[in-house]
Amino acid sequence: MTRRILLLAWLVVAFVGFVKGQERASSRADAVEVIEKEILHVEDVQDQAILKRDAETLDRIYADDFAYTNPSGELVPRAEVLAGFRSGKTNPLSMDHDDIRMRIYGNTIVLTGRAVGGGHFNGKVSGAARRFTNVYVKLDGRWQLVSHTAVWVHGTPP
Repeated sequence: MTRRILLLAWLVVAFVGFVKGQERASSRADAVEVIEKEILHVEDVQDQAILKRDAETLDRIYADDFAYTNPSGELVPRAEVLAGFRSGKTNPLSMDHDDIRMRIYGNTIVLTGRAVGGGHFNGKVSGAARRFTNVYVKLDGRWQLVSHTAVWVHGTPP
């Protein structure tokens, strides 16, 4: 009789532990899904702002220490990126993204993908495909882009 009670108690504890583990796994998956949706929303807002040359929206998305490494390997500071949109030197006309992949590391997100688009940049027409990496960090309660790096696909500039 004592064995049956101990066995029953052990089964109850094991079952409760299993259920709690499932709940934790489920809540982690839910949290990942929420983060992915938030980041994809910020990406969409950023893309629309780029196409509209909306420097004020980009100013809110880009962290204070945001840095852009362009496909030529030049490090372009945040102020210069925003100035390009304000002045019209940066005038994108189209942009499509695909092959988006996201990795979540707590309050840091690494998003990679491929971009195809065209426009006028510093008086030159550009339209080649690029691979990019965006790094987001949650700062002051919102996701901010801290780094954008782009490289030409196949290493060939337009």
